[in-house]
Amino acid sequence: VVIVPIEDDHVLMVRQPREAVETYLLELPAGKLDAADEAPIDAAKRELAEEVGRAAASWAYLGGYFTAPAVLTEVMHCYVARQLTVIDAPPQDDDEEIEVVPVPLTQIPSLLAEVRDAKTLIGLMHLARELGI
Repeated sequence: VVIVPIEDDHVLMVRQPREAVETYLLELPAGKLDAADEAPIDAAKRELAEEVGRAAASWAYLGGYFTAPAVLTEVMHCYVARQLTVIDAPPQDDDEEIEVVPVPLTQIPSLLAEVRDAKTLIGLMHLARELGI
């Protein structure tokens, strides 16, 4: 799942190290289903809490897509989360280093040119379409 959290005219993103590409990336919060029977919306709610320390009163499904259909069956589900409230986030795993970065919605067009993560690009493009920018 990938989440597009909107708070006070900002999208809340996360900056975290990605060992495979040996750099920090600015991404939308995301994660995998913890179990085969976990509903994507439940995973999205859990990941929003874990990575951003927020809960959302409003959720909308933006769509799903295959991540690499030539080699994987993985489907990524994209949600927008609104009406956020700060919650006590569960402690980060020892191997996680996540910084929450609020980005003004007005910067989405320029951000699209800078982001290097596919799930984030798709989530931001869904948001840009929804906002008409």
